[in-house]
Formats: sequence, structure tokens, C-alpha cells
Amino acid sequence: ADLGAAIDLTGALAGLETPRPALLQRIDGIHLLYRGKVHWFQGESESCKTWGALLAVDQTLRAGGRVLYVDFEDTEHTLI
Repeated sequence: ADLGAAIDLTGALAGLETPRPALLQRIDGIHLLYRGKVHWFQGESESCKTWGALLAVDQTLRAGGRVLYVDFEDTEHTLI
């Protein structure tokens, strides 16, 4: 891709090319995360950030998808 090339934003500004969330489905069917994007879970200690991320992992794996889970705070022993 040419980094200096102009990009036509017409479709994006009109909302025609807006990707929809497709991962981490809530109980009401609404999805919260986007495919192919980096997501960051941030909050107070013990606010279920890890459980939310692991739910997204579980749903994705059960649907036949693949997951890369990166955690800079825990070890494999504390995560499991």
C-alpha cells in the first residue's frame, strides 16, 4: 500500500462501510468486539476483565475460530 496515497472517505463518512462487532456475544445477541482488531480490557482490579476476555476466547474457539491471547500480567499457571 502506498502510504502517501489519498483515501476516499466518502463511504466511511456516510456509514456505508462501518464494520459491525462480531465477537463476544452478550446474552441478548449483541456483539461487543470487532474481528481483526486489537481490543484492550481495562478496569479496576477484580472487575472481571479476564473473565470477559476468556468468554470471548471460549465463544470464538467453540465456533471453530482461532485466538491469540496475550497477557502481560499473568503466567500460564495463574491463568489456568
